[in-house]
Amino acid sequence: MEIKKAKILKSKKDAGVRTLTVEYVTTDKEGKEDYHADECGGHIHPDLYNAFQLLAIHFGLILEIIDDSEVVNTLKYDPELTSRIVITSFSVGGKDEDPGLTISGYKILRSGKIFTTSTPLTKFDQGEDGYDHIDNLISALDSAKSEVRKYLEGKYADDPQLDLFDDKSKTVVEVLEPEEGSAFESEKPKRGRKKKEVVTE
Repeated sequence: MEIKKAKILKSKKDAGVRTLTVEYVTTDKEGKEDYHADECGGHIHPDLYNAFQLLAIHFGLILEIIDDSEVVNTLKYDPELTSRIVITSFSVGGKDEDPGLTISGYKILRSGKIFTTSTPLTKFDQGEDGYDHIDNLISALDSAKSEVRKYLEGKYADDPQLDLFDDKSKTVVEVLEPEEGSAFESEKPKRGRKKKEVVTE
């Protein structure tokens, strides 16, 4: 099974539940490939969320939200750098012989507004002038893919009624759900809109 795309979504049935949509390719014994696109209903496990967040430092560096001078090693850095970045999806694209990765997410600004965006396609084969941390990016992607596979095999949060991110080591920030295609959302709730809780590391 080759994971091509995964996206964390708010459940249509329960606003407190986060689910996953996954696109992947399977290959049978004869080498025939089948494409699958599943919208799953299980509440995502914290391990899956945390695996997505491993991509946050790369999201920030690629988009120049985080300055290169602040990060020597993407495996060990000041967690404050990604404390207001939330990763919502990743997508492997490009040509089969020259693939790359697109990461989507948002940053909670000091004003309380939300900036949603995606990285440009970052090729895995970078050459001399490419992204400096490509090996660690691929490693982080592999971790996210591994948790997605476990999710598809039935690894969900233990109790959907509990806060997925109920962790004393994390800070819960109340923000509005970003709309698709919208770069900014007001920090004040509009009439008829519901708030959600988002966790930043």
